Amino acid sequence: MNEQHPFHYQEWIERLRRSSHHSHQQLERQQWKVSLAVLIFLALSIQEFQLSMNDPGWALRPVLAATPVHFLPLDWVTAEVDWGYFTPSEEDGLVEPEAEKFPSTKAVASATPVKPTPKPAAVAAAEAPVSDKRQRQLKYIERFAKVAQGEMEKFGIPASITLAQGLLESDAGKSVLASRSNNHFGIKCFEKNCSRGHCTNFSDDSHKDFFRKFGTAWESYRAHSLFLQRAHYQFLYQLKSTDYQGWAKGLQKAGYATDQQYAQKLIRLIEELGLQKYDQ
Repeated sequence: MNEQHPFHYQEWIERLRRSSHHSHQQLERQQWKVSLAVLIFLALSIQEFQLSMNDPGWALRPVLAATPVHFLPLDWVTAEVDWGYFTPSEEDGLVEPEAEKFPSTKAVASATPVKPTPKPAAVAAAEAPVSDKRQRQLKYIERFAKVAQGEMEKFGIPASITLAQGLLESDAGKSVLASRSNNHFGIKCFEKNCSRGHCTNFSDDSHKDFFRKFGTAWESYRAHSLFLQRAHYQFLYQLKSTDYQGWAKGLQKAGYATDQQYAQKLIRLIEELGLQKYDQ
């Protein structure tokens, strides 16, 4: 058989040899590609290892991308990590509180100073230094509040009105008439035959400029209450004892003083110093 077809047999052998040679070449090529891929992988692994040694955060990026935020251990977090799409917070458990409570000196120095919030006008006024005049007024009220209330119980004149008139007429006890003559209400002397030391004047010999002199300030307060018992002041007693505004306007209307702003001055003193509380 082989002798009958020698040509075909040899041709088949040759084809087999060529096919084997071709397969061997393809295998060598595949081995070469695999070796090259292994070398590339090893090179990249070495480079990645070196980078991770110098920058722990670089190696952590792929882990962070695949790991839920709330399950990251606290000791994995470093200040050099590039957080990417989220920002760590104390609520997440990724930032220790001390890192935020104690900022660096550089950050504090560069921060813009915060302007203090202005206080409300009422609070600022309450904290403002008390003037000398207001201090004198408060001392005057402390001294004569009980006296004014006693006169109110006896004569029905609001204590706030009595105190306000005393403050205004005597300049809180500082006027010459109050300091020398104990006259706190500017009460004039209308007697024609008064005894020695009964009154005094400060301008001329006109009898209209003579003012009463009192031994004590209390006597001045009682004289004020008796003075307001005159007939043309009687309409005031129809008002309530708490109606200090009505009393102030009534005194001006009855001619207690010639100052056209007398009533407003009394009302302002009562409201600024809270004298109406003594009418209760």
